[in-house]
Amino acid sequence: MNAHPLALKRLAFLDAARAISALLVFFQHDIDSLSPILAEQTRNGIGVGQIGVTCFFLISGFVIPYSLEQHGTIARFAIARFFRLFPLYWTVITLLFLLTLAGLPTLPPSFAQELSWKSYFIHLTMLQGYLPMTDFLHLTWTLVTEIQFYILAAFLYWMNWKSLPRIIYSACAIVLLVAITAYVLHKRLPIYPVALILTSLAGQSVAAAWAGRISPRACALAVLTIWSTSMLAIYLRILTSPYPVTIRGIMITWILAYALFFAFFYVRHLPLSLLAYLGRISYSIYLIHPLIIWTLLAFLPPSWWTLPLALTLVIASSALTYHFIERPGIRFAKWLNQNRT
Repeated sequence: MNAHPLALKRLAFLDAARAISALLVFFQHDIDSLSPILAEQTRNGIGVGQIGVTCFFLISGFVIPYSLEQHGTIARFAIARFFRLFPLYWTVITLLFLLTLAGLPTLPPSFAQELSWKSYFIHLTMLQGYLPMTDFLHLTWTLVTEIQFYILAAFLYWMNWKSLPRIIYSACAIVLLVAITAYVLHKRLPIYPVALILTSLAGQSVAAAWAGRISPRACALAVLTIWSTSMLAIYLRILTSPYPVTIRGIMITWILAYALFFAFFYVRHLPLSLLAYLGRISYSIYLIHPLIIWTLLAFLPPSWWTLPLALTLVIASSALTYHFIERPGIRFAKWLNQNRT
């Protein structure tokens, strides 16, 4: 059995895919503020931001199993992921809170009205999505879904790689059963996050096939099953949704997300230096861009010329937060794991 491909070196194509995914989410949110008509078309048709989010989960599925193997224990993995996600998240939430309290319009007015110390501390836990309150950052639900995938990946860590296809088929069957039951009973369940977790398993299948742990045929069947199950489950959810979303738009969106991931996998031998760097700071880009967009909107009228300005500010700010917040958090997690008894 071969080593996981990430055991060899950091892969530039994954960082490049992260960069494009983060930028797609940025463009979606900037379009939301600049052109409500175009924003509605991209959200209810081919979702630019959804392409980025879905590709992010394919990348996570590819990477996280190796991270578990690298750390050796669930505890070390949990420490590493905690200090990878939370320091920057806490920084952004705190900035939003303090700047809004100071009177600077960093949050939309409807959000700012609900601001309180209680909501601030709840936001620090990432649990606001489970409570009847506004999520100030919009994006937190994806981080929570990512953590849920970590829990699933930790469970799969104890399983044999060769059993991965069987686990995937079982998971798909359960998701379909739940989706059908919810449709019959007219219950609205969070199917979209569940579909993203399934999508992570597609990324894991690709990594397993590349490492020689499952056959290419088993990988292809697993990926096709995951995509088909996700589309059917989302379609059943759409039938009970009040929003004007079409399954055709969702299908094209997810096809493009998978195509983006596999396109970078295909050109994995290219250096992709600039995109690789943007990929390393992509978590900062992902979390910081709403703050930049909202702040610009408060001081400048909506205009397409502000898009390159916002992009420049987002990349510059992300470079700073990566080097002064993210990297120290990563180093501290390594120090903790090295000094654990």
